[in-house]
Amino acid sequence: MVAGRGTSDHAAIYARYLLEHALGVPVALAAASLLTQYGIESASPQSALLAFSQSGAGPDMIALVESAKRRGAYSIALTNDANSGLAAAADATAYLDAGPERAVAATKTYIAELISVALIAAAAARAVGRDAAWANEIEALSARMQASLDAASSWIASAADAPVFGALLHGNRALVVGRGFEYPNALELALKLRETTAMFADGYSAADLLHGPIASANAEVPTIVLSTDPATEKSISGSLERLRAVSAPTVCWYTVVPSGVAEWRRSKSSRCRRARVAPSVPPSQRSLAWRSLRRLPRAAASTPTPPRASPRSPRPSSPLAPREERGSARRAASGAGERNRWRQALPPLIDSARGGMPP
Repeated sequence: MVAGRGTSDHAAIYARYLLEHALGVPVALAAASLLTQYGIESASPQSALLAFSQSGAGPDMIALVESAKRRGAYSIALTNDANSGLAAAADATAYLDAGPERAVAATKTYIAELISVALIAAAAARAVGRDAAWANEIEALSARMQASLDAASSWIASAADAPVFGALLHGNRALVVGRGFEYPNALELALKLRETTAMFADGYSAADLLHGPIASANAEVPTIVLSTDPATEKSISGSLERLRAVSAPTVCWYTVVPSGVAEWRRSKSSRCRRARVAPSVPPSQRSLAWRSLRRLPRAAASTPTPPRASPRSPRPSSPLAPREERGSARRAASGAGERNRWRQALPPLIDSARGGMPP
């Protein structure tokens, strides 16, 4: 299980993705309110809890760790304060050592949490005999991050005149979209926009965006899209197409070019700024290497709004089906539900996963 609040909640969501990827076992996001507000304890001796907190003082996280210990679960605290209550309550502590956070936006802590959980996931994967080759490049991450920061300065300067930045500066709403390992980063980037600019920004999975939230995208709502993983390229491309259809000003940060972006970049009506950065890193860490900015062109033509129809009387409602037919329909639906009931069997947990956690 994983848990956190605010920025640390997003790091916990990242941990959920990465630990399931590394260990092949289900990872749950613990709901602290079920414990603190309703008294429900869900940990078990076969589980481990990773609790994320910048300060290590959050009462919810401390209560979760104490509950996990009472129920025999192994607990790990990931905190920026080695002397905090959370560190004292946990069986083990991953001290982030990111330095004091001097602003509301806990950027250093968030990056340190992602790297720390990647190291823990790699150690656990190797302990249970699973492939952890994806973690081989973590040691090179420091130099690559520095190269990315150096490139970002010139990238921002060269792209500052792009109209999409005007939309971000003068707007009061924004969307941030990612999928897979980029989903928690989309949530975190939206939170950073809210914390630092008071803009109402919301983060979505590229899949969830198309199930309702796309209705809020338009020419006055800038959107930031994160694309760094070949596995999610198709989904990201679908979101970009829908955003282009509604003329949403869009910034695409990518190391993996979504389909369609190359064609838009070659178009005379498109605008693209590119910055050279460090080589790509494993999928779980690619969000740290942003490579390019992209503003999608507005739709070539818009369909004129049809004139408003004159008021007319409502159509008469359809008569209800006879009671016997309605009863038959309900019984048929119920039978179909029974035939399609989810199976109750769950895959067994890997007993050695707990023992594979670092001391």
